[in-house]
Amino acid sequence: MLATALRLGSARSEKAARYCEGLLQGMAMNETWIGIALGGSVLLIALLSVVQHYRRERLRAELLKNLDHHSWCRFSSARR
Repeated sequence: MLATALRLGSARSEKAARYCEGLLQGMAMNETWIGIALGGSVLLIALLSVVQHYRRERLRAELLKNLDHHSWCRFSSARR
């Protein structure tokens, strides 16, 4: 675009061409930031899900361990 504006020799056309190029570069930069923001939020949600899953499994293991609180349970499982 800039080359055609320079060939025409018009200052107005040159200015318009530079403005359009600036807009196009700005749009590409905005799309990049939108992609980074969306990707970061997805990774944050995934991280929170992993932490929640880990805590839930640790609680489950602790509850299952507490079910075996009778002394006779230890001896009966050793005979098997």
